[in-house]
Amino acid sequence: MIKHASSLALCCGLVVTSATGQVAPAIEWQQCFGGTGIDRATDIRSTSDGGFVCVAYAGSTDGDVSVNQGEFDFWILKFDATGALQWERTLGGSGTDWARSVHQTADGGYVIAGMSESNDGDVTGNQGDLDMWVVKVDADGDLEWQRSLGGSAPDRAMCVRPTTDGGYVVVGETFSSNGDVSGHHGLYDAWAVKLDAAGVLQWQNALGGSNYDFAYSVVQAEDGGYVLAGSTGSTNGDVSGNHGGLYDAWVVKLNAAGTLVWQTTLGGSEWDDVRSIVKDTDGGFFLAGTTGSQDGDAVPGTNGSDDLWLVKIDATGDLLWQQAFGGSQSDKANAVHRTADGGCVAVGEACSADGDVTGIHGVCDAWVLRVDAAGGLLWQRTLGGSATDHGTAIVPRSDGGLLLAGHTESNDHDVSGNHGLVDGWLVKLEGASPTQGVGTTNTMDILITVDAGGRQATITSGRALHDATLTLVDLMGRTVLTDRMDGSVHTIRWGALRAGCYVLRLASEEGVHERRVVLE
Repeated sequence: MIKHASSLALCCGLVVTSATGQVAPAIEWQQCFGGTGIDRATDIRSTSDGGFVCVAYAGSTDGDVSVNQGEFDFWILKFDATGALQWERTLGGSGTDWARSVHQTADGGYVIAGMSESNDGDVTGNQGDLDMWVVKVDADGDLEWQRSLGGSAPDRAMCVRPTTDGGYVVVGETFSSNGDVSGHHGLYDAWAVKLDAAGVLQWQNALGGSNYDFAYSVVQAEDGGYVLAGSTGSTNGDVSGNHGGLYDAWVVKLNAAGTLVWQTTLGGSEWDDVRSIVKDTDGGFFLAGTTGSQDGDAVPGTNGSDDLWLVKIDATGDLLWQQAFGGSQSDKANAVHRTADGGCVAVGEACSADGDVTGIHGVCDAWVLRVDAAGGLLWQRTLGGSATDHGTAIVPRSDGGLLLAGHTESNDHDVSGNHGLVDGWLVKLEGASPTQGVGTTNTMDILITVDAGGRQATITSGRALHDATLTLVDLMGRTVLTDRMDGSVHTIRWGALRAGCYVLRLASEEGVHERRVVLE
């Protein structure tokens, strides 16, 4: 029989963890954006009007990409709260221009940072090779100013954040020892740059030692300083306490003037790094990245070659807890965000099909997992198709749901509407407010009706579907039945299945639709 909606919310979902019984949220909607080339989404942020902004780098010259000036362009896309595209802009020149980070500014516009090798089109002032490139656009996406920062060697921006004084802090890496860069230690240094509200350079600091050192993410601390997170291969210069191996995760505190206050290394004897940092309300920080170690600060008995790694440190950089999650293959985190319950949610990709990873669809899936305030796993969910899919950024939404951005090579299972080689990909996971009727779900003219006995469902579409995929998935994310749909009406029957929670998923050119079913 079919349970009431309240029972469904309590006990039915794609994946639960045996320790907590919490369910992974269902897909509310997904969409691909791009053209026939390579287009990758790199960051996403909620906006003050209830919508969201996403940045990507676009290699296509068709499809959703209106203009492309070179190899790759910065691509900025503004969506409303429902995921409908409001506007898109490309910025760049005749070379390669990659956007990596975006944030809304106090005036309703947006600041975007990445890297550029162009010196034409929208780009001026390039000092050689790749430069950090920072652009400011207004609320409609029109360019207000741009700055190229660096020297004669490669320089890259990975993260930009508005600061409390109305300016911006940018972090990345530099190989230069001239131009805007001073104090370079050797090979790549982590590089922190402070700009005023007009994009004028106020200070810079090259941080590291004689090996490779990188900064991927930054937040402003409560005292007005800045905390950078990345990785280091050095054992000298600004770096102390390296555990060995190729890289350690590296966290650096600067004061408001950009001077080094403290630094800490985290990891073991293998490759460890941090790609994202976010503040907690207690003054500490959540970190997310990758660990290949099974010693030092890493969890003994990590599952495989690389594990997704979550770390909590206090305001002075001392380790509070850390947890590694994954399977026998490579799994990693690219972004982390604090949740209202004091825990955090991370997104990255999973290439494993064992260990902590269930429900994987293809080569690698986007992977979302949520932990509590002590780092205990609440739930995990893989998202993707039969090819390779990545999650690069995630933000909680006002309805309690989650919105993630990434890129996909798939066009099946959870993914529909792919335009070409690689598309940017947005996925909205359900929050508290989306509701479903007991017997039917009606979304985008797709109606899924489950019969009173709970042993079959009828799918009715407002227009004929072509080669749509129907999948029935059990509680652990395992596929128990598949079917195909062509036309506007189709019935799928699953007969005698053991009692429990299931999800019926329809993937078509209309999107991905899910209907929860409980069998007794």
